[in-house]
Amino acid sequence: MKLLLNSKLPIRCFSDYYLLSGQTLMGLFRRFAGLLFIVLLQMGCERKSIEFETFDSSLWAAEGACKEYRMSVIEAMEEQFDQFLGMNETELIQYLGNPDETHLYTRGQKFFTYRLTCADSTSNTKILRIRFSALDQINEVLVLD
Repeated sequence: MKLLLNSKLPIRCFSDYYLLSGQTLMGLFRRFAGLLFIVLLQMGCERKSIEFETFDSSLWAAEGACKEYRMSVIEAMEEQFDQFLGMNETELIQYLGNPDETHLYTRGQKFFTYRLTCADSTSNTKILRIRFSALDQINEVLVLD
């Protein structure tokens, strides 16, 4: 089957139609590349949800350090701290609640501190310290004695 346009030339394939209608293959490629870029950008913007097996974020935020819940789950979470890397401040606050302390550092860096044990206890106080880069992304998670 042959199609005819205004030019009376037979069209044999898809590329002949675009060449005759004034669009080049390069223009078609640019549209495809632009669409592909938008799709990949959208996929890259989606955040994976982090999940720890023995963790309940509502208990973590509500009970604080003196109820011993934080200390009981932190040991199971330590091996999976890499799930926090790349999160921003808002996402972390939604997951762990507001920090017990916030420290501002040079070059726009910030530290969030969550107490794992009571501050008034006679034993060593353990804390979870999370460092944010100047781009507001977590780049370090530590448990300190």
